[in-house]
Amino acid sequence: MSSRTRRRAARLVRRVAAAAAVAAAALTLGVALAVAVVYVFVLELLRVLAHLIGATP
Repeated sequence: MSSRTRRRAARLVRRVAAAAAVAAAALTLGVALAVAVVYVFVLELLRVLAHLIGATP
């Protein structure tokens, strides 16, 4: 393997690693946003409805 090929391969590995890091960060933010949406729009709504029908004090 020539030095040019090795440099190319090293550059490709760095690029793939950077893309994987960006994808992991995006996935983490997406999951956090999904959890927040479920909490606010589902659990809080159910808590309010339970209070309105008198199930909880």
